[in-house]
Amino acid sequence: MPNLQGDPASRSDLARWIRDAGGVVDDLDTCSTIVRAILVGAPWSNLMIIGALDELTRKSELWLLTHPCPVDDVDLGLSQVARYFTAFGQLIATCAGDSGAADSGNLGSGVESACFMLADFKVMAAILLSRSSGTSTN
Repeated sequence: MPNLQGDPASRSDLARWIRDAGGVVDDLDTCSTIVRAILVGAPWSNLMIIGALDELTRKSELWLLTHPCPVDDVDLGLSQVARYFTAFGQLIATCAGDSGAADSGNLGSGVESACFMLADFKVMAAILLSRSSGTSTN
């Protein structure tokens, strides 16, 4: 978690970035639902939904690359989640949608880890935004 007690200008910049990143967080939230569904889905349905997963992760990765966070490493977690979901979709596509064939024993735990990272980011963002609005003089 970033230092929330630091310079008010950097807190304000970070709060603005987190608000701007809301679309990315929403897209990655949707991705987490998709990858959990793929773990239990039939190969044919998995292949149909992989396109949506690919579109959302590419859009998220592009936004994160073109909108660097003003505070070091805050965006790193979101970037890691997006990269994991991208790799997950590519692996499932390579295995013709069969998540069982793609699983080397840790596919489910990798999905859960990425989902927990996203949840942790959302908690950190909510804390920062609540503190930021509490210190605002507007």
